[in-house]
Amino acid sequence: MTPDAGTEGPPDPGEGARGSRWSSFLRWLSFTTLLHTMLVNLLVLVAVWAFTETGVIAQSVWPGPQIRHLLRDYFPVLLIAAVGGIWVVSLGAVYVTVRHGNAPQAVRALFKIDADPSKRGVAREAERLKGSRRGRVFVSGAVVFVTLSLLLSGSVVALNRPFGDCAPPADLIALTTPDNEPTLERRARGFAQARTGADGCRQVHVTVFSVDTPQQDLRRGIGAGGARAVRDWAIRHGALPHIWVPDTGADWWIAQNAAERDTRADGAEPTALRLGGSTDEDELVLAVPPGQARAMRKSDHADDRHPFDLLRDVASPAEVPVVRANPELSGAALLHMLELYLDDGLIRQGGQAEPPRAVAADIEAELGGDFVQAGSERDLLCRAAATGRAKDGEIAVLTTRRALRSLPTASDVPPECARNRGRLRELQEFGVEGASVLTYPFVEIDRGAAGAEAGELAAFRSFLTGDGGGGGSVERVGDFAEQLMQTRLAYGASSGESEVLLALDRSTSMGMERDKYEAALAEVGAFTSAAEVNRRDRIGLWTFPAGPERDDTGVDPVAPLSAEGAARIRAAFGTSALKPRYEATPLREVISSGVRSLAEAGPGAGGGDGPEPVLVVITDGVGSLSRGAMRQSALERDLAAADGVAVRILAVGGRDLWNSGAPCEVPQIEAIVRGAGGVECVPVDAGAPGSAARALLDDARERRRR
Repeated sequence: MTPDAGTEGPPDPGEGARGSRWSSFLRWLSFTTLLHTMLVNLLVLVAVWAFTETGVIAQSVWPGPQIRHLLRDYFPVLLIAAVGGIWVVSLGAVYVTVRHGNAPQAVRALFKIDADPSKRGVAREAERLKGSRRGRVFVSGAVVFVTLSLLLSGSVVALNRPFGDCAPPADLIALTTPDNEPTLERRARGFAQARTGADGCRQVHVTVFSVDTPQQDLRRGIGAGGARAVRDWAIRHGALPHIWVPDTGADWWIAQNAAERDTRADGAEPTALRLGGSTDEDELVLAVPPGQARAMRKSDHADDRHPFDLLRDVASPAEVPVVRANPELSGAALLHMLELYLDDGLIRQGGQAEPPRAVAADIEAELGGDFVQAGSERDLLCRAAATGRAKDGEIAVLTTRRALRSLPTASDVPPECARNRGRLRELQEFGVEGASVLTYPFVEIDRGAAGAEAGELAAFRSFLTGDGGGGGSVERVGDFAEQLMQTRLAYGASSGESEVLLALDRSTSMGMERDKYEAALAEVGAFTSAAEVNRRDRIGLWTFPAGPERDDTGVDPVAPLSAEGAARIRAAFGTSALKPRYEATPLREVISSGVRSLAEAGPGAGGGDGPEPVLVVITDGVGSLSRGAMRQSALERDLAAADGVAVRILAVGGRDLWNSGAPCEVPQIEAIVRGAGGVECVPVDAGAPGSAARALLDDARERRRR
């Protein structure tokens, strides 16, 4: 029988079956994948949360505190996402079941729906779900909805709990010497790790740094009180530290006394420095080539004489020179000089009496040279390794046991040092019997620490001086400090004498870049510190320009040239007398005035054969006068008339306001040096503050009047 024209024929079973199978398979695959993934993730998250709360997770179950912290912080969010996803997929499955009847097998079994394809369709399925089955579907859906809603509500409550909220860690700042910095950094990291809680929260962060500054300058500044002293420290070194770990307890004693003397003279109270226990120990040694070491051990007095004297019995200074670092920068070098002076009778055990200069000069004549510029024991060893004598095994080094043993494996050394350090492997150690040792005491600087900061400071002290440190005790610092002070005086006196007039540029270009001004102050400070040690140095300071006019050529005599000049310069630090504030840069005029002043002053304390005076101009060379500037020819005439006065330009910065180019390549400086005899430019190394000044002062001490 032929169907009516308006009646639809039966659908193609093959096409319907194919569409139904594909849609059913895709829905089944999507549902199963989502359900399994979310359930597994949910179980993992619940396990992480449980392990973290019970402390089991701290037993190295997870890779590290950072991951634990991350999981704890994001657990509530991930839990809500997982539960919410399951809720949405489940309700979607119920809808598909009711609507089409081709849900996954698990859902069909749950709602007891026949899987017969012939009974699919909206009308047929609606008919089958009438009565009790329809009620069963709605009841089951309601149960799923309520259950998942409760889980979701629990996740919202969990989100409001303080999971993994870490308070900011306490910040501690520790200052130490360049040689001790790697060791203290390593221990500070260990302390911070030990103070990390089971929740991954770090309780403390310790910043360790060192400064390449003369020790006397550092001791004076560390304990100074008052707003001006704190501001001066901040300009030079940054924030005042909580902890100071110097070489010896004598450093603390000297710093405390210097601070009390200088600060109270200004009407302020010094910063309290509390001396704690020793954090480590390091011994003085003389490192000797193998051949000389064998000969030294055969001596009948190998046990009761200084190794330096034993070496001189078997090798002359020309055969095997002995080198050491700068005693002004290295505590170990200063201790070595103390032992040599004690051995030769220059200093008595009580520290009384200034030693004869002649004997100290003899010792310094042998130990001086280029190596005196080394600011640390590692720097000294790197310089020694770079010499040809080290390659041939013909150099001995006064250093410390730790520095000598750590250099071969140190990772933070310059590439050139890393290439050459193998030359020192054969050096053999000779300890200095009965010598003082470097104890690296823990000195707490009173900054008013309170709360968590005070607690972490006490914990750090216990860590360094107890189980986490080297133990030991601090010396009887009084007599020892007196001996060190006498040693510094002897060392200074052995260096000769000098007459140096400093002229500091305080034009506005010097203040355009903070590093430029700080570099200039570091050079002035280096001259001052060295002159304070050597009472035979006469030093003075001018600043220029003197006024705000753009054509000003005057100078401000902050400290006239004298033996007391260093103290007067020191008093001017931190005041407006040294700060950049005026616009003019009368460079030629200042050089002309300076050489004429030194020439007219005549010989100083040394008489007619005294030191040759030196004018040191510290400037960036940027800027000029608006009108009436001195011509180069006029400057050359003044320099020729002041025969016997040397001029050195300490150049900071670069050729323009933005410090581009080498410091001595500024056009004005180049023109002066090129046209005037006796004028030299010395670039300032910003990475080695004060090194240029110390080298110039050493040169000035060797100059004699003609």
